[in-house]
Amino acid sequence: MIAQAVPPYSAFAQVYDQLMSHVPMKTWVAYLRAHAGTRERLVDLACGTGELLKTILATCTLPATGVDSSAPMLALARLKLAGLADIKKGSLTSVPLKANFTDWAVCTHDSVNYLVDPDSLILHFREVERILRPGGLYSFDAVTRENMVQEFDGKIREELVNDVYLHWTNYYDEADETLTSHLTFQNGMKTEVETHTQKFYSAEEIQDLVRKAGLDVGSPEGDYKQRKLKSGDAFMNFHCRKPL
Repeated sequence: MIAQAVPPYSAFAQVYDQLMSHVPMKTWVAYLRAHAGTRERLVDLACGTGELLKTILATCTLPATGVDSSAPMLALARLKLAGLADIKKGSLTSVPLKANFTDWAVCTHDSVNYLVDPDSLILHFREVERILRPGGLYSFDAVTRENMVQEFDGKIREELVNDVYLHWTNYYDEADETLTSHLTFQNGMKTEVETHTQKFYSAEEIQDLVRKAGLDVGSPEGDYKQRKLKSGDAFMNFHCRKPL
């Protein structure tokens, strides 16, 4: 049913939830909510198909907005979150919300790493600072170098999901500290090819850019656990506040 309602030009959107089924979404949500405390409004940046936002809203009732740049992803999100959240087209560097719009924003699954130059990343943090109310919280994750190298570099993944065959190759460039992924989708006679590039940023680089954007940020935690970041973690978790 959902697959039929999605625009036909993106096979990736149709299989995204199945590909991400390994993500412990409820654990992530519990972690994010523990940091957030009581909040009045939520914005999910790079919300994708809306799965995280749907999981959060199953645990609390808040006015909520999801923002993403992919039309097919947004189509899925609107189906899932009809009557629960406002879904808008926008990007991490151009958020279609007014100043002081929300007191809680999140961005998950290494979405910020798709901003492959520091100028774009600081522009993103400035957009977050703009839409946050004073005292507002922004929680996001970033991928670690270990995860890029050990779990993706040189790896080939093949899957058949909902009659869509996926061939996925990955290459990590040590000089540029970028991970490039090529995804080929085949469904009958139709073939689509997508290329995705992510940039590794150290915790120190991220903290510096966050502060330059006018937000306060503490030490990173790791893998959606309330503990210090450690070797072997796949994700760095950051929590930023807009000063009062």
